[in-house]
Amino acid sequence: RQLHQWNLWAKERMGKGVLPLDVAEHCLRVFGSEETKHSRFENDVARVLHNMGVSFEVEVQLNSGYSIDFLVSIDQRKIAVEVDGPSHFIGQSKNQSRQTQLKHRQIRVLDNLTVV
Repeated sequence: RQLHQWNLWAKERMGKGVLPLDVAEHCLRVFGSEETKHSRFENDVARVLHNMGVSFEVEVQLNSGYSIDFLVSIDQRKIAVEVDGPSHFIGQSKNQSRQTQLKHRQIRVLDNLTVV
């Protein structure tokens, strides 16, 4: 998992990955194979989006390998929506954890998506 994130960092900073292609592909498969669980809050968000008539996909795996909770389409623009619980923040603050900051930054840069 960390090896894939390091390769993403290289792509982000240097414009290309540093791992051999076969290793990079294996790391991507492992990275993207992590099972995701839906929370009640995510289900509530999906229901609200549906009731608003917003077009969206649930649990989308991006080209970077990251999985996002929702990919929302508004006026032909795609937006990554993450429904982050307390584990994505530092203590009781509104400050995101470093891991969440890294994920959101790499999605913005490598997948060219706005993350909210």
